[in-house]
Amino acid sequence: MGKPDSLTEEIRIVCLSGIVAILGIIAVVFMVLLAKGHLNSSDLAAVLGAAAGAISSLAIAFFGIHVSVAGRSRAEVEKSQAQRKVNQLSVLVDPGNREQARRIVEE
Repeated sequence: MGKPDSLTEEIRIVCLSGIVAILGIIAVVFMVLLAKGHLNSSDLAAVLGAAAGAISSLAIAFFGIHVSVAGRSRAEVEKSQAQRKVNQLSVLVDPGNREQARRIVEE
């Protein structure tokens, strides 16, 4: 697979940083509620529900980036292989028709 571009890498870092930040916020909220003795099931469900929604959104974005990078890399490899075949075939074309064949292939 090809190397991801800088924008893809930045988005990947932002997604992972977001997940870490959300987990940190959950831990702080959980510890504050526990220390004050206000931890009941409805508070815990509210915090965990919000966290699960945020984390799942970031995880979906993260894996979507991976899939798109893999698809683009595969397409670039196939393009290179096709171009190499065209170049090899152009050698076999009659010299008088070589330029016309190149124009057809480039269209």
